[in-house]
Amino acid sequence: MVEMAIIMPILALILFAVIEWGIAFQRWQVLAAASREGARVASLAGCDPGTAEAQVEAIVNQFVAAAGIEAGEVTVSTDNACGDTGTNATVRVDYAFQFPVLSNMIPAFADGLALQGASVMRNE
Repeated sequence: MVEMAIIMPILALILFAVIEWGIAFQRWQVLAAASREGARVASLAGCDPGTAEAQVEAIVNQFVAAAGIEAGEVTVSTDNACGDTGTNATVRVDYAFQFPVLSNMIPAFADGLALQGASVMRNE
């Protein structure tokens, strides 16, 4: 019985670590997919350079919102959206992931984890 009392907190910590790192990995995958969708919109032929950044941000926010991330929690930056044919359009999506349980148990996790998704596509 004493052995279980000693090992149970360690097992609980490992369990929460696996779960939270899994959630962080899922969020990173969502950011990568959202940046691809944004880069696709930014590289389309015939897009309006004046509204391209707003369109990219709207599609990225829509994509991350579908995955449960608040639109205000991500930062979207674009470069060369609707540029000349053959140039590259770049979209980068940044998100600060906070560990809900690990940050309370281990001080090193209190700052969270900076996640980023970036995509480059050639303008059509």
